[in-house]
Amino acid sequence: MVDRETTKNSRLDFTRRQFLTTAAGAATAAVAGPLVVTPGKAQASAVVRVADDGGTLSKARERLFFKPFMERTGIEVQVHVGQHDLSKMKAMAQTDNLEYDMVLASGSIAAAATKSGLLAEIDKSKLDLSNYMVEEWNQPTWIAWQYYTAGLTYNTDTVAEDKVPRSWVDYWDSEKFPGRRGFRTSPYETLEQALLADGVPITDLYPIDMDRAFASLDKIKDKVNVWVAETSQTVQLLQQNELDFCVSYSGRVEQARANGIPVGFVYDSAISSPTAIWVMKGTPNYDASLKLMQWFLTGEPGVAWFTEFPGNGPTDRKTFEALPDDIKAKLPSFDNPSAVWVDVDWWADNLEAATVRYKTWLLS
Repeated sequence: MVDRETTKNSRLDFTRRQFLTTAAGAATAAVAGPLVVTPGKAQASAVVRVADDGGTLSKARERLFFKPFMERTGIEVQVHVGQHDLSKMKAMAQTDNLEYDMVLASGSIAAAATKSGLLAEIDKSKLDLSNYMVEEWNQPTWIAWQYYTAGLTYNTDTVAEDKVPRSWVDYWDSEKFPGRRGFRTSPYETLEQALLADGVPITDLYPIDMDRAFASLDKIKDKVNVWVAETSQTVQLLQQNELDFCVSYSGRVEQARANGIPVGFVYDSAISSPTAIWVMKGTPNYDASLKLMQWFLTGEPGVAWFTEFPGNGPTDRKTFEALPDDIKAKLPSFDNPSAVWVDVDWWADNLEAATVRYKTWLLS
C-alpha cells in the first residue's frame, strides 16, 4: 500500500526543487449585482461571469486583466463580487442556478469543491502550460495562477516597531503586544495560525489537530476586537484606524504601502497558498472561460500585476523571468524554513467540517 503522506511529500519536494531551479535560472538569465465591463468594440459574442473578492485587488484585475482581455477577444466579462465559498457553490449546483462561470479563490476551496463534484474538468489541450512551474498545483479541475501569503499586518502609525508581534505566539500575547486585533471569520489559515501560536512546529502542522487548534483559539477569542469577513476589509480597517493588528495578505499590503498607507507585514511564519482558477461544472460559457483562464496564466498583464502587487508570485516561468529583481526578492520562498505552505489536500477533506465547527465556535 502506498503511503499517502510520503507520496504527497515526495511530490511536493520535487516541485519545490523544480521551482527553485527554474527561479535561479531566471534570476541569472534576466454584493451588489455584477460589475459588467463591456468590450469597447463590437458587442461581445460570448461572456464569462467571474466570482471575485472585491476591493482594491478586484479593481486592479478589472484594469489589468479583464479590460485588455475583452479588447483582445471581444468576450464580455461580468465580475460578481460576493460570496463564492463552498456552501455557495453547492447551493448553486443544487438549484441549477449558476451565478458565475469562473472563480478566483484559494486552492484549498478548489480542492474541496472538486471533491464535492462541483467543478468542470479542464481541457488542458486548449491551454498552453509549457512554462508552468509548480505541477502540484496543475490539477484536473483547477490550476493555480499565483500564490499569496497571509500574515500579521499592523498599523505603522499606531504600533511602535518594538511592539510589533513577530510570530503567532506574539499575536496571542495581548499583554506584551497590546492593541486592537482583527481576525478572519474563516477557519482557512486560521487553524494553522492557532496551532503555531500554541507551539506546534511548522513540520507538524498537518494533519491539523482541530481540538488543539480550537483550544488555542479559545485563548484569544475575547481579545479580538473585529471579526473580519471580507478580505478587502483587512487593510481598510487598519487604514481607517479601527484596528492596530489584523491578518491580511502580502499583495494587498505591499500595494497599500506603495500608495502611502501606513501598514507593515511580517513575513516570518506567514502562511502561503495557491490562488486557483477554475470553471464551474455545467457552465454554458466553458470555452470562453478557458480563454480567460489562459489569459490569467500566461497573458501579457501578468508582469504588470505582479509588479504592482509584490508579495504575490506567478506560476508561469516566463512571467517570473520578466519580473524586476526587487520584486522577485519579495516573493515567498519554497525553501524558507519559517514559511508555511497550506496543505490543500488536508483542506479538501476537512473544509466543510472545519467551517461548521468554526462558525459554531464564533457564535458560542
